[in-house]
Amino acid sequence: MAFDKSSRSNHQSDDEIFNSLTESAFDFLERAVGEFRGTPKFSTIHFATAVELFLKARLMREHWSLVIDDADKTSKAQFLEGRARTITPFAAISRLRNLVGVSISPEAEKAFLAISEHRNKMIHFVHEDEKPKNKDGELFEKSTLERVAIEQCRGWLQLERLLAEWADHFRPWENRIEKIRASMKGHQKFLGAVFERVSPELVKLEKAGIVIQDCESCSFFATKTAPITANLSDLDCLVCGAKDTQIMVSCPNEECEDDVYLNSSSGHSKCKKCKTEIGAEELSNALDTDTREYYDRTDKNCAWCSGYHTVVQHGDYYVCCECLQIGTDYGVCGWCNEGQLGGGDLEGSHYTGCEFCDGLRGWHGDDD
Repeated sequence: MAFDKSSRSNHQSDDEIFNSLTESAFDFLERAVGEFRGTPKFSTIHFATAVELFLKARLMREHWSLVIDDADKTSKAQFLEGRARTITPFAAISRLRNLVGVSISPEAEKAFLAISEHRNKMIHFVHEDEKPKNKDGELFEKSTLERVAIEQCRGWLQLERLLAEWADHFRPWENRIEKIRASMKGHQKFLGAVFERVSPELVKLEKAGIVIQDCESCSFFATKTAPITANLSDLDCLVCGAKDTQIMVSCPNEECEDDVYLNSSSGHSKCKKCKTEIGAEELSNALDTDTREYYDRTDKNCAWCSGYHTVVQHGDYYVCCECLQIGTDYGVCGWCNEGQLGGGDLEGSHYTGCEFCDGLRGWHGDDD
């Protein structure tokens, strides 16, 4: 994606470029929400573009070169003139995690990349259910609108959370965020048809003793819970398909001890009853089931959020107490011998290192 040459000047400051990117991102997002019912194709294209611009704007806050695909061969003048090829959304997420140290959850990555992939299909192909049903092009197949509504509800949930985490950078646009939040309720109303279809199944599940709760993505009372330990439950929404893992701990305030619920989408929280903060230390104390002495354990880091020694064992699972990601296994770096939750295969890590060390290659590099 290239930037518009006409809107660039070699004299623009980094702050001006950031503001321009952010304004464009909000423009595309507002247009996407407004186009949802009439032109779902362009709504998808513009929503994906908005997400891409928000990720690049956040990278811009660190350095302009981070949004360039081939930064070592590109000058800032080329970037400002729109002659530089910028990175993909996938690469933007990777750089935010690995170079900036920003936590982008797997749920956010999946939501954003699903929208991006749908955008690419919309651009290159015309699907039968995306063709207008009348000459005016006003009515589209319900299946298309439902899919777009679901994708955008998931995408907005994750984007809104990131914008809240990045509030120091995006605070001047709080009013526009609030307006988009209100506009997105139109998507939720449309998904009422889906809710009606699955309501009989929800009734059966409740009668069978399955706990149903509100979905954080689409807001419908349609998320079924499936306990996997006394403290962990899988969440699955029957309306929008959003999935997550919920963590339940007792409030650390001995005078309260009320149950507190958290998940990777919502992050750390407070006890609703006594307002006690539930942070990484409190989660570690509540979830750690490893009874071995400290020197017999393997220290475990989290590649998702760059958390150092933030992962604890909880039964057969491993939980990052910083970003709340959960896994059933972890890798061990061949160089530093520390565990790592997420981040892919550590084969060859003795030489290349892991997210938290530079391996043998880095060791020799220090001697050069």
